[in-house]
Amino acid sequence: MHHYILGTAGHIDHGKSSLVRALTGTDPDRLPEEKKRGMTITLGFAHLSLSSPLGGPLEIGLVDVPGHSDFIRQMVAGAGAIHAALLVVAADDGWMPQSEEHLQILDYLGIRHGVVALTKADLSEDPGFAAECVREDLRNSPFENAPVIPVSSHTGAGLDELRAALSSLFASLPPPADIGKPRLFIDRAFSPKGIGTVVTGTLTGGPLSVGDEVVLNPGGIRTSIRSLQNHFRQVETALPGMRTAVQLTEIGLATKGKPGAARGLVLSTPPLEHTTRVIDISVSRSPRASPAPAHSRSLRNQQRVAVLHGTRVVRGRIRFAGGTAELAAGETAFARIRLEEELPAFNGDRLVLRDSGQHHTLAGAVVLDSSPTGQPLARQLETGFLKDHLKAFANSSPEPAIQALLRRDLILDTRHLLLHSPFNQTAVSRAAAALVAQNLATSGSDRLMDRAWWEHARKTAANAIDELHRKRPEEPGLGLSALRSAIGPDKIGNRRLFDELIEALAAEGFERSGPVIRRIGHEPRLPEAMRETANAMLTALVKGGVDPPLKRDLLNVPHGPKILRFLVRQELAVDLDERFAVSTETYGQIRDQVLDTIRTQGPARATDLRQALGISRKLLMPTLERMDALKLTRRDGDFRHLGTNAQPTQNSTTT
Repeated sequence: MHHYILGTAGHIDHGKSSLVRALTGTDPDRLPEEKKRGMTITLGFAHLSLSSPLGGPLEIGLVDVPGHSDFIRQMVAGAGAIHAALLVVAADDGWMPQSEEHLQILDYLGIRHGVVALTKADLSEDPGFAAECVREDLRNSPFENAPVIPVSSHTGAGLDELRAALSSLFASLPPPADIGKPRLFIDRAFSPKGIGTVVTGTLTGGPLSVGDEVVLNPGGIRTSIRSLQNHFRQVETALPGMRTAVQLTEIGLATKGKPGAARGLVLSTPPLEHTTRVIDISVSRSPRASPAPAHSRSLRNQQRVAVLHGTRVVRGRIRFAGGTAELAAGETAFARIRLEEELPAFNGDRLVLRDSGQHHTLAGAVVLDSSPTGQPLARQLETGFLKDHLKAFANSSPEPAIQALLRRDLILDTRHLLLHSPFNQTAVSRAAAALVAQNLATSGSDRLMDRAWWEHARKTAANAIDELHRKRPEEPGLGLSALRSAIGPDKIGNRRLFDELIEALAAEGFERSGPVIRRIGHEPRLPEAMRETANAMLTALVKGGVDPPLKRDLLNVPHGPKILRFLVRQELAVDLDERFAVSTETYGQIRDQVLDTIRTQGPARATDLRQALGISRKLLMPTLERMDALKLTRRDGDFRHLGTNAQPTQNSTTT
């Protein structure tokens, strides 16, 4: 048994609801206002059982949508999860504005299968001619070859032929996809007395079972499933393609200021919890004539639009890539939309774009990236990322999608690889393995990396470190920021990628030491030409003791600053301030004497310490400031106390 969803479409008063009632025996108009006005205002639902010509039952959930132009939002909400369309055109009226708008929306939503019901055939003088006119109106559309069946809901004429056409259509379709990623776009939320909170929608992507933990987004509301129904029948598990009613536990309806269940939310399982305020899309405008007036049909760069996704509507501002200023009819472009509210969109989802006041339908779109990086759209267009992603979704192939992501991001987390996409995890894992087998990617325990770039980065990094050791052997290693620059900061901006690189280098004979990375075994040493000068500088510092030479005199030799930095890094000297440097031995003696004095005599002023140590103030003060910074001492007004890092015994080794 396969479950499918059939959605009506067509102009107001062309008999959609009457046809549903004639086919199923269920009146989809359930609201008193709908009965009073004689028109569909919100979504209606019915159930149709058919027999497949190939054998076996077909269970069809039928979604009836409003035909009035004021309720296009409702129409999109109903059509967003259907598998085929029942396009309704009245034989006595013919093609009308909402016939065209609904047809274009179906195209934008990727609905390519359907049957045309030529209703009110009993009121037409020549149903055959009316059918020919409809076929002409369907030219250059996905439905141009769809069967056109004249019917009368009043007399029942043509209904058997319509059922047969629907049976043949659904028998030719693949079963609704089960990719292990269940999502239910909530179109109703209510709380029957004594029952609790119930939400309904069309289940897509995967099954849901009683007892499953689920989450409602946006909002991240956690709850679980108490019971499930499909067309008023209790079921333990709901399958993709089913109209599903879900009774939730311990959750109420959303009210002002209080989160809860509501139309427009998406029910899914916790691993699929995802919302976004920025999406990259491929946006297209139909080449067909629009029913909207010309001044309302423009779609311009930086225009504010309404984004219809499932049963939710949010507004945002669209920005085209590649310098596009305005999208004309029949054109396609890439764009980024910054949304004003969170949207639970996945890669591959279909959108309908309308003007911000929701008066006219402007375009359709496919979500290419629901978590775009900071990389500019122009760069993504230049590298082919957007085109490759669009191709991947069009061909239902995860391999080019992963390859495009690798070229852009260079490293991917395999635990969440394409989680928010229309691909199942088995297919994604196989695609990743295929890329590794083709030497296009390299993998680890939980990551996948672009192999060509990875090998280049490792080689570049190793060469940069070795080159530094050769040219400047006195340096302890290559600074991590310099390593980033050597590889290219635009390519190594990903923190995790950089950490992976450091880890890989460690396996190739390198080691990280604080802020630098070096070859294992590298010992900083001065070039031969500087060693004699370095020895003389160190000797001067040692002999000077507490009366060292001024730093300006000390550095007044070839490569003086470089030599002093080397002595400091080697812990042979201590650079106190702009005037003085001392030998490490001298600094240690002063430090220990200061600490001993405070221990024995209590908190001391700088004057007391200078007299106790017998050294000049100009040397003592920078030494005390260094000790304060190292928390060996603590200044409180004019007095120095022992700091938190002071050793409890004499002869401290803290430097």
